[in-house]
Amino acid sequence: MRSELLDRMQCPYCGGSFRLIANYDERGGSIISGLVGCPCSRYPILEGILVLNPPVDRRYLVDLLEKGQAEKATCVLMSRRNPQLLRFIVAADRRSQGRLLLTPVARVLMKEAKGRLAKARHDVPFAALMGHTLFENYLMHRFAAETLWMVHAIVPMIRSKDSTVLDLGCGAGHASYVLSSYSGVRDLICTDRSFWELYLARKYMVPNASFIQFDANLPLPFREDMIDCVLALDTLHYVEAKWTMAGHLQRVLRPNGLLLLLHLHNAMHSNPSPGFPLVPSGWLDVFRDFPMKVMPDYRIVEDLVWRDRLDLRRSSPLTELNDARAISIIASNDDSVFRVYDRLRESQFQISRNLRLNPVYKKGRGQDGVAFRAFPADGFATEYPLSAACLPERIPFTPSVEGSADSLSPAAKEVGLELFRRFALVDLPPRYV
Repeated sequence: MRSELLDRMQCPYCGGSFRLIANYDERGGSIISGLVGCPCSRYPILEGILVLNPPVDRRYLVDLLEKGQAEKATCVLMSRRNPQLLRFIVAADRRSQGRLLLTPVARVLMKEAKGRLAKARHDVPFAALMGHTLFENYLMHRFAAETLWMVHAIVPMIRSKDSTVLDLGCGAGHASYVLSSYSGVRDLICTDRSFWELYLARKYMVPNASFIQFDANLPLPFREDMIDCVLALDTLHYVEAKWTMAGHLQRVLRPNGLLLLLHLHNAMHSNPSPGFPLVPSGWLDVFRDFPMKVMPDYRIVEDLVWRDRLDLRRSSPLTELNDARAISIIASNDDSVFRVYDRLRESQFQISRNLRLNPVYKKGRGQDGVAFRAFPADGFATEYPLSAACLPERIPFTPSVEGSADSLSPAAKEVGLELFRRFALVDLPPRYV
């Protein structure tokens, strides 16, 4: 967490200015552990992440931090059962009738959280921290999901490395990694409600970004006209206060700012994790004050993979939007963004620094040979039909196509580019697998 970001923020509860109260640990200009204050409260910074939790949660965490128990506070937030663990521990630490019952439960959960934190602090790859739950399989194989591919299409729209970009609901940081790798943006702010996923994003994806844990149903904790671009990928259908969010997005965006709302669930269609979706006309109504182009997700993905372009000259008709499982909205007061963007994947391939076989593929025996597509679950192809259509079931593979693109031989570049276009070859974070 960079201290200068606090000058551009405000409390989501009282709207007051933030100030740094205590800086317990700072490395490379980033606050790792500290306290931030505003007129109404104090907030902890743990593992470089500013925690804007509700009052009952943050007061306990602040108290631990002031007592020098940052490790315990971090463990609580790292738990898979956060905030359940926090509730148990707060109750167990108080003198209540249920204390004798709650204390053993809190101890078991705390032991699990400590083990998770200890493992995460070792120099292990991202994959080593992933278990076998459906969600962890989803995180591990995010680079095979068509929803993430759309971020590659919008990268050219971020025209300046000095832009301030907000990744709203960043999860474990996969989209932030794509943005950072191909746009070169230096002022990246990542927010999510999950401390664990923010920890992963900071450690593996975009270590130089700023990280904030908060609930997106709250007002955005930023000053007016501060953000150049907001990316919300697979996020807003999990926000109940959509109209409130739209107002705050308009408040924090600069006059010619860019709003990228990708993969909005369509309530007309079933979804394994629907959240609180709207029908397409409902989404358009929420963001009606923004000049926009809107289209089905599949149109963006198909244009990217098969034609290597993004065409924003016109919106899709409502009938086409209604037929789509998910839609995307791209909005801006700057009319110049609504044009055709060409040679997207080709230009990204040229600057890729860590080309690797997509983790969804398993290599055959020997150094050279065939790699086979292995989706992590039976439902993956159903949830991501374009991934199933675009990722070849088997590919000829040789390690000569891996590494930095500028170090590949001409022959390897030719093969690598074709695999890259189909997302069989991807630019992975350095310690991903």
